[in-house]
Amino acid sequence: MTERVPLLLDVDTGIDDAAAIALAWHSPETRLLSVSTVAGNTTIGNATRNTLDVLDLLGASSVEVYQGASRPLVRERSRASRRQASAAGRSFSAWCARACCSSTATSSRCRPASA
Repeated sequence: MTERVPLLLDVDTGIDDAAAIALAWHSPETRLLSVSTVAGNTTIGNATRNTLDVLDLLGASSVEVYQGASRPLVRERSRASRRQASAAGRSFSAWCARACCSSTATSSRCRPASA
């Protein structure tokens, strides 16, 4: 067996980054060492909270999480439209709620999506 590739992810965790974290955690080819969060399509607080929730759901709470920049360092922040952000939030909440209801869920921090 070949050595697993050590991996650090830098994310603004929404549904796409949640999937990337899950793939990195479960891949036999990688070893997820840590995750850093940045403001992107959401605030730094939301990105960090979402990341911690995803890792908890995966049973990967041993992965270090580092909160990074709350704004872009070089250019103005590009914000998703209110409609896009709302849809992304609903998608993430729905994914989180489904994961919480699965028989393999380990997190007590994830809250089900509201109707």
